[in-house]
Amino acid sequence: MLGEAETSKRVPRTPTKPGEVLHKGEGLKPLEPDEATDFRSMVALTMYMMQWSRPEISNASRGCARVMSNPQVGHEESVRYLARYMVGTPNRVLVLAPQQVWDGDMNFEFVLSGRSDSDYAACKDDRRSVTGSRVFLENAP
Repeated sequence: MLGEAETSKRVPRTPTKPGEVLHKGEGLKPLEPDEATDFRSMVALTMYMMQWSRPEISNASRGCARVMSNPQVGHEESVRYLARYMVGTPNRVLVLAPQQVWDGDMNFEFVLSGRSDSDYAACKDDRRSVTGSRVFLENAP
């Protein structure tokens, strides 16, 4: 999906363009069937990488996944931008580095913490809320 011209551009600093929110039906025109298949394959790849090693792309990947049923030209540009970010930042991965290591003692106290955020009715297509959360064990996600 990424040609030589795409990889030669400057590496993005963020997974999406700042302030960009994808909506269903936005864009110049629908993608051709073969382009739509490529779009869906790329979104599936980003979702796999998000789940196992790249949590920082979760919002961008979720946004692209929401428009998979009817991808437009503008949506393809967004997934290409995300792909350039992922290819250009191969060393950004999830690192598990707990503050303490369990020594096997039954009285060891684990520290469990978490964060959450939400945006009420953020989706302009269906007015659903967007939420996210993270749980940390010994400050490791």
